Amino acid sequence: MKLSVEIRPDGPRCPFENDAVQIELEGGECFWLKGDSGAGKSSVALHLVGLRTLADASVDIKWDGIEPDDAGVGMVFQQGVLIDTLNVGENIGLALRSAGFPTSEEAIRKALVEVGLSETDASKMPGQLSGGMLRRASLAQVLAQGRPVIVLDEPFVGLDET
Repeated sequence: MKLSVEIRPDGPRCPFENDAVQIELEGGECFWLKGDSGAGKSSVALHLVGLRTLADASVDIKWDGIEPDDAGVGMVFQQGVLIDTLNVGENIGLALRSAGFPTSEEAIRKALVEVGLSETDASKMPGQLSGGMLRRASLAQVLAQGRPVIVLDEPFVGLDET
């Protein structure tokens, strides 16, 4: 799997001063988009996820070695994003269903364990979680969906060293 992205400014609202921004990711790679506040990092992430269009820019995205239906980008936001009226397990189940996967207790348990949460955390409401637990539950949602690329916006904010 390979993801190639090229962004070229087309007008004054594009946050980049570069002639082009190019990103290439191979399967299993990790990459850090670094820059000052307001440099456009979150704008790029939101465009890749499909939540916002990058203003005054042409964006070319190519996926190689992956079927179009399997391509996609998931995102874990700076603040954990769970639906307050659903418990953690129900939030993960909703993420599974939205990705076309069956919801099962085993799939939810697996998602929780992968991020260092316990099976008992599935029954907790988002308001009962610490900040780090909330971020891990949000990561569990995205991992459960099996997206080939995951964007982590400020992934270490509010987490303990371990």
